[in-house]
Amino acid sequence: MQEHQELTIDVDAAADVATVRCHGRLTLTSAPDLRNTVKPLLPNRRTVSIDLTDVKLMDSVGLGTIVSLYVS
Repeated sequence: MQEHQELTIDVDAAADVATVRCHGRLTLTSAPDLRNTVKPLLPNRRTVSIDLTDVKLMDSVGLGTIVSLYVS
């Protein structure tokens, strides 16, 4: 579990699937934490899902981070 003052990130990873659960605010200051958590999971997993159910606020940088992870 990685914790930022705005964002908490929990990762459940199995052999070929990972779920990244975000809680809090995904903003300019917390988006790099999400990127640094998800990026290393991508080469080794068939599916990486990001659960944003508990995200209370997302700014344009947070949205851009989600998009850049999707296309990478």
